[in-house]
Amino acid sequence: MARLGAYPRIATLDGSGVIVIEQQGCTRSMPLGDIAAVVPEKAASGVAAWSVADETQSPTTATAYAYYGEGWRMAGVNYQPSFVMELETVNMGGAAAGMSTPYHPNCGGGTYAIQIGSGGGQTQGSSDAEVGIVFVRNPSRHKSGIIFANDSLTGTDGTDGYGTAIAMGTRQGIEWRTGETRENVQGLDSGAMLFSTVSQTKKGQRLQFSDDGMLITNMAGQLIFSISPNASPTNTLNIQAGSGQAAAGLYVQEGQGGSANLGLYPAPGGELQIASPVTGQGAKLSQNDQPVQWLHININGQSLRLPLFTPEQAGG
Repeated sequence: MARLGAYPRIATLDGSGVIVIEQQGCTRSMPLGDIAAVVPEKAASGVAAWSVADETQSPTTATAYAYYGEGWRMAGVNYQPSFVMELETVNMGGAAAGMSTPYHPNCGGGTYAIQIGSGGGQTQGSSDAEVGIVFVRNPSRHKSGIIFANDSLTGTDGTDGYGTAIAMGTRQGIEWRTGETRENVQGLDSGAMLFSTVSQTKKGQRLQFSDDGMLITNMAGQLIFSISPNASPTNTLNIQAGSGQAAAGLYVQEGQGGSANLGLYPAPGGELQIASPVTGQGAKLSQNDQPVQWLHININGQSLRLPLFTPEQAGG
């Protein structure tokens, strides 16, 4: 049996200092003073409900729900959508007196469709809640977790501009958990993480996926690095870190019928610049010394060979 704060109606104040709590199959009243700590003193509440999980036996047989609802779509209903809940903000007062940010979530005059808090305003005894929102299979699935309509965010209509879909504070991020089990808990460890430790906007970077490729810019939109798109890539570039004395490197992955070449292309008038130790300045090769190998390069479309000598031949 589940204990419900609202089924099918909800807890209401009857104006006489008594709160009426309606549960599945029963209704009970409590003096308002018994739960005064959780009832806002100066707030206009259209709907309010409380559920109290107070069954302490193990295993427990009851689950507490402050709200529960189901939206059913029956066969043949193909014209209008079905909603379990729709929440609308109606701002008739113009721009708010402030701005909502991760460091100041609420502002004067702000309108918010949903605010999910933890603790209920209790000053002692309250611990951190487990999760704010959970999607589960019961037993059916959702085709998408969250969808933002293309024109639902201020700043963009999905064609031009920019709109903030999610705003987080520094050091808050996204994790992808692995299916491994540790300490008898599956999914305790992360396999990938995405987060920011940037402390100042002037030191930040942006990652943008565009028709021109993947762009990394500064926060003013000035390009720092880009990866161009390719609809039919044959030859790909692999970057590998080294371990011990092995050098980190760039590796060409030659595809079917492709090329094994690695290209470095300065802008017109530019040059290749390489930092390297210099030894044996002013040393001369013997006229009889022959290169050990030849390095193949191509400059401006012309194939050339650079002679390679051993350190002993070059004098160090």
